[in-house]
Amino acid sequence: ALTGSKQKLSGYVSGPIIPDVLSFSAFGNVSKQKEADESLGGGVETPRGTRDFDLTGRLTWTPSADQVIDLEAGFGRERYIPYLEPGEADTPTTIERTSVSLRHVGEWDFGTSTVTGFMENAENKHTITDRLGDVLGNSITVRSYTLDGKLAMPLDYFWSDGLTIGSEFRYEELDDPENLGKAN
Repeated sequence: ALTGSKQKLSGYVSGPIIPDVLSFSAFGNVSKQKEADESLGGGVETPRGTRDFDLTGRLTWTPSADQVIDLEAGFGRERYIPYLEPGEADTPTTIERTSVSLRHVGEWDFGTSTVTGFMENAENKHTITDRLGDVLGNSITVRSYTLDGKLAMPLDYFWSDGLTIGSEFRYEELDDPENLGKAN
C-alpha cells in the first residue's frame, strides 16, 4: 500500500453517574501505521510510520430539565518520522493537542441559548534549525481561545420561522521560531 498498513482501535464508553443529573462519556483512538514502501509512492514523499492516540472525556450535568452544562477535555498525540532526503538527520516529530471546553444550553420561554468557551493548545515538537544547521528551537505552538454565544428564538407571527442571533470572540497565538521573524 502507498501509505503502509495501518492498525486502529477506537472505543467509546458512556453512562450515568447520577441518573438524569450527571453523566460521563469518553471516547478515544489508538493507531499505528507502518512505513510506506517508497517504490510504490510514485515520487510522493510519505512519513516513515506513525503512532497516534487521542482521548476525550465529557461530563454532562443536567441540573433541571431545561438546563445542560457540559465540561469536555481532550488530549491527542501524533508521532512520526517525516520523509528524509539522503543524509538528513533522523528527527522524529511529535504533535500534541490539548483542548478544554465548557458549554451551557438553556431552554427558556423565549428560545434556546447556547454559550461555549473553548481553549486549544497544539504543539509541534521537533528540532528547528536554520540554514547553517544552528538549532533555533524545538517546537511550534498554537493556542486558541474562543467564546461563542447564540440565541435561537421561534418567530410565530404571520408564519412560523426561527431567528438565531449570536457572536463569537476568538483569540489565537502562534509561536513559530522556524518560520516567523526570519529573513528570506
